[in-house]
Amino acid sequence: MSPTYTLSRCLGWPVRRAQPTLGERNMKRLLMSLALLSVVLVGCSGDDAATVATTGAVASPTSTSTPTTVAPETDKVTPSSVVTDAPPVVANIGPVEPTPAQQEGPYYPVDKLTDRDNDLTVVAGSNDAADGAVLLLDGLLVTTDGDPIEGAVVEIWQTDDEGVYLHPNDPKTELRDREFQFYGEAVTAVDGSWSFRTIMPGEYEPRPRHIHTKVVIDGEVVLTSQIYFSTDDSGEDRRLIADVATATDDAGEPILTATYVIALSA
Repeated sequence: MSPTYTLSRCLGWPVRRAQPTLGERNMKRLLMSLALLSVVLVGCSGDDAATVATTGAVASPTSTSTPTTVAPETDKVTPSSVVTDAPPVVANIGPVEPTPAQQEGPYYPVDKLTDRDNDLTVVAGSNDAADGAVLLLDGLLVTTDGDPIEGAVVEIWQTDDEGVYLHPNDPKTELRDREFQFYGEAVTAVDGSWSFRTIMPGEYEPRPRHIHTKVVIDGEVVLTSQIYFSTDDSGEDRRLIADVATATDDAGEPILTATYVIALSA
């Protein structure tokens, strides 16, 4: 059976055994071409069919296209830029023995310098640093229950490297290191922390080296005391002694560090 006969039967043409005329043969060829094109279109993908419909070209059956998804532009938010109203986590250090009070001494500043920040090693307006071994003194202010105290003012005052105070009653005060601040203040943070950059005070007879301190809350002095150092044999109450260690600063220079907890009766 000839292909022409079979296709004619499928297309519903009348089957004639007689030899078709030239016009009939041309019509049959046209119809066969249209039938073949419809088969190709059915086998094409949706994207290929669209290509054929618009351009008249038939895409290769093996070609595929992957759609590209473009994400909308948004403002990037990093964890550090997220603002929350959650309060900071503040640790309770547990029960602490109260810090003993000690006398104020005769050299509490009469006229405090305008510069009274927590860095005593440099005086405002000067390019020179004070003489002596740099001491980073830091610690906590807490209740005897171990709860931090925020917003209190911790004051310190001390001698320079030669054991001289900034005070008219010190007979050597005119020989003092004028690049040293002698007095400073620090406000306690939410966790009760405070810190000072100062120098290790010089010795003067008959006292061991020490730093005077006061704690002021809402304008009221709640404790006056003194801080001593573990590097000296001061003979003082252990609750008044700061632990001293050696370290280096950012420039690689040797410094001293000391930590100290001030505890107030709850």
